[in-house]
Amino acid sequence: KSALDIIDSTQIVSYNYELDGQEDSTRIGFIAEDTPEEISTKTHDKMDYNSTMGVLMKAIQELDTKLKIKEEHYK
Repeated sequence: KSALDIIDSTQIVSYNYELDGQEDSTRIGFIAEDTPEEISTKTHDKMDYNSTMGVLMKAIQELDTKLKIKEEHYK
């Protein structure tokens, strides 16, 4: 599975943070239970930010490779 596939399968949601004094602030993020196993903890109760960072960096590398291939094609 490519890093781009993992990112594409991750649902991004907006939600209102329910904590004293912050109920009105809308946030954008993930629902841990719905995230791919590659970026979630084993119990799917929170995001594994170290793994998420690794997947994001790999996705950038994949995009860079695709871009270089297209650039070579149009030279």
